[in-house]
Amino acid sequence: MSDDNVNDSEMISCGDIVLTLHAALCSKGQGRDLVIETTLQDGVWGTTATAIAQSFNSMVHDVQLNVNAASGLLQVASEIISDPWVMGGSLCAVVKLVREGNSWNGSYTGTFKDCTVAGEATARVTPTWVPIVTIKEGLPAILAEFEANGPGRLADFSYAGYHGGEEPPHVDGPVFPVEQYGALPDSGVDATEAVQRAIDAAAAHGGGVVEFPAGQFVFSYDKKRPGLEIISSNIVIRGAGSGYDGTTLTCFRPSDSPNPAQMWRANEYPVFFHAGHTSAPLMGGYGPRPTALLTAVMPASRHALRLRVEQPAALCVGTTYLLTQLENADGSLGLALVFPGTKIGQNYQGEDKPLVKQYVTVLAIEGDEIVIDTPLHWDIRPEWRPALYSVPLLHEVGIEGLRLQSTWEEYFEHHKNAKHDDGYDHIRFDGIEHGWVRDVVHDSPTSAVTLMGTKHCSVMNGAVIGNPGHNAYAAIDCCTANLFYRLDGNRAMHTFGLQGTPCGTVFLDCHANEPAGIDMHGGVGLDNLYDNLIGCVNVGGGAATAVPPRNSHGLVLWNWQQGRYNPYRSWRTAIDITKWNETPGFLAIGVRGRDGHRVCYTSPTGTAWDDADAPWGYIESINQQVAPRSLYRYQMQRRIGKLPGWL
Repeated sequence: MSDDNVNDSEMISCGDIVLTLHAALCSKGQGRDLVIETTLQDGVWGTTATAIAQSFNSMVHDVQLNVNAASGLLQVASEIISDPWVMGGSLCAVVKLVREGNSWNGSYTGTFKDCTVAGEATARVTPTWVPIVTIKEGLPAILAEFEANGPGRLADFSYAGYHGGEEPPHVDGPVFPVEQYGALPDSGVDATEAVQRAIDAAAAHGGGVVEFPAGQFVFSYDKKRPGLEIISSNIVIRGAGSGYDGTTLTCFRPSDSPNPAQMWRANEYPVFFHAGHTSAPLMGGYGPRPTALLTAVMPASRHALRLRVEQPAALCVGTTYLLTQLENADGSLGLALVFPGTKIGQNYQGEDKPLVKQYVTVLAIEGDEIVIDTPLHWDIRPEWRPALYSVPLLHEVGIEGLRLQSTWEEYFEHHKNAKHDDGYDHIRFDGIEHGWVRDVVHDSPTSAVTLMGTKHCSVMNGAVIGNPGHNAYAAIDCCTANLFYRLDGNRAMHTFGLQGTPCGTVFLDCHANEPAGIDMHGGVGLDNLYDNLIGCVNVGGGAATAVPPRNSHGLVLWNWQQGRYNPYRSWRTAIDITKWNETPGFLAIGVRGRDGHRVCYTSPTGTAWDDADAPWGYIESINQQVAPRSLYRYQMQRRIGKLPGWL
């Protein structure tokens, strides 16, 4: 952590020390740095510390320091946990340091895995940030503005979740026990084909519950098989619970990409469940396709709930349509979405690019005006050719009460191959409305749950354990009003993600370990919310063709307790909330460090530490918690007059 207000000539007696033992850890013939963090109190070094090896997604290691202030010697002892880049073993070293202002320089000697090591040692101290522990009194100014004027810069997120969050997912229909179709628990016999028969039987009946008893069921055991396909509405997969005494589905072989040059296409073939109108290989990786243009839409303002259309007779009450706006020849839509920035990724450039996409359900038709179920997330203007399209969607699809387990012996390595990136993807929804994933534990997935082109789906009360993997939970493409609730993302590379054109997405009460990331892989998403999130830093990846921006206007970070370490370079801290030119029009309220560290953001003039209100972004109560704790809960109670029982 650094602070530009500190003058190196001012001797610091209390602060945070970062000590680096250069090339202290040997792996694959190379020495890797060990970065140790401790404290300085009244000029005295702390005796306990933590360390990060300079490798991808490294574990945090405990360190013991014995300090002899008179001689300037430190004795360092740590048990290093292995990862693919660093061998594990005991490190013991003696460090000799000489202080020069607020830095120390010197050398170390010692042993690592019984081999002699020696090299340069450096350390630096910065002042300790004293966190503000009280909650700021009164409503935040941005919320008071919302109360006085309704949605403006701050959108209304209370429409997110299964059936708008007003009721929990429920199970209807007859039960189809998998045992009756040949899938037997704890038998060791591959269950893939039998469970698919049960799913198909439920679909032929018009829907139902495909039910697993307690026990273990194996998939792709004797040979590689495709994952289970749900291509009909009203299908629920229900196990006996995600605990160890519940239902466990174990996959023994990973998925492959149909094209080795495009290893990311392995994500089209999840090893457990794919749900969508057509089977995964036909989807092309992008969610459901519009089938017909039905009517143009008249100009309207962001947050509107009523729209005028040219051909109301083409629409039906109760039906969901895809509202799109297309890039113009002059690029004006893209420029508006990144304002006040001036650049948009190559993937989002070019005439006819559908840069704004949102599902809307018609609640009523009154003359040439329709009433829609969720507010608009962007102004409608005629030059962007706004229109409503028909689109195939499934409804009432649920997966619950399961432990999904991958037999993945290798430690995850980013972009190593198709298996590491997407070989053990667990659940993917394509074009699902009013769906859910509930009470599911994901043991060693490459991706836990991916929503693509879904509306009003809830992913809730789940966790990633074991091998952290590539992705945990993500909303991609034209996802509208989905809710991710009470999820533990472990330390997946991309833990809670947004990509493409999602809008109205909410991550609520989610948690991640260190290091982990809020990952916005590039796109022009609108009005998305991270609410009361614990952990993660905002260091999204994505190709240069897709970034910037990482997200467009209306991204809200509310009472986020930000993590510290960068999952791409886990030995480095990442204390930026976000960058103005990557998330134009963001709003950060009550964001602070989860372990008391101070956070900042990048403004057009550089690193900033104070509140701000500008066209490029809004920052309020930085490094201090605000009330209400949850924006989603506050807005839900305001809209429907109560908090639903499931919250």
